[in-house]
Amino acid sequence: MQFLSGGQPWRDTERGEYSQKGTITAIGENLIGFGTEFNGTLPLLPGETLDLESQLVNVVSVTDDSNAIITPVEFDIDLPVRFRRIPENKVGTLTNLIQRKREALNTAFLRLQNSESFDYAKVSEETLKKAQIVFALELYKIPINKHAENRANGIQSYSISDQSYTYKNGTVKDIPESVYDFVKKEGSRASGKLFRTGSGVSFF
Repeated sequence: MQFLSGGQPWRDTERGEYSQKGTITAIGENLIGFGTEFNGTLPLLPGETLDLESQLVNVVSVTDDSNAIITPVEFDIDLPVRFRRIPENKVGTLTNLIQRKREALNTAFLRLQNSESFDYAKVSEETLKKAQIVFALELYKIPINKHAENRANGIQSYSISDQSYTYKNGTVKDIPESVYDFVKKEGSRASGKLFRTGSGVSFF
């Protein structure tokens, strides 16, 4: 995912510049370091922003070189990962980038789930993840069509200023060809699946 999408960076181009020594896990508000130097020559400071796997948190206090209290993470990080210290003048840009990526991924998920082009239930989780990422990139590089976005998220009506719109169908059924290529083998509505039963193999 470290490339440009439609001329826009999907991942911040300065990603490697602020990486710190060691790795961390984060459970709730507890930041635990492995081979870290939270109290080193350039110690972590209360209030500064850290990037933990695209979750931006603030340092609350530092206990020692391996333990600190942070504002709670949204999703726990159980396995050790690298982390970054984000300069204050970069926080706004990075926050916007992460938000746009999340919105694109969420809309892609909903569009896949609502699509009538394939059978969602037949497709493996791994394949769906790949399709979701490709779909998100498609959404990310194309200027936002607010009506398509609303319909994809199941919104039935929309108002802005003195204009109002009502959609006949709250969902968008079609998906890009590049996304369909990922799911068509497993999720084709014309295909079936073989399931082993006690008396042999059944076709559904």
